[in-house]
Amino acid sequence: MYNFWPEPPYFLLIFGLFVGITCGLAFEAILKQKVQEWYKTKSSQTLAEIRGIQLLVPFLGIAVGICLFLASGLAIFAV
Repeated sequence: MYNFWPEPPYFLLIFGLFVGITCGLAFEAILKQKVQEWYKTKSSQTLAEIRGIQLLVPFLGIAVGICLFLASGLAIFAV
């Protein structure tokens, strides 16, 4: 069967790094926004209670991106 991916997965390495960085930037922006809202409203909620799908999706994107990056790096260096 024909393999569509190049032997060392350079594309997955770069894609994993890109996904991790972009999701990290999105996570940072959303977290800053949530903290500013929390600070302005002087809410009695702790910051640990302020969570939701808006923070979960970028966090999972960071995790997937890092896993892709590390797995591709291991495949490239044949460990």
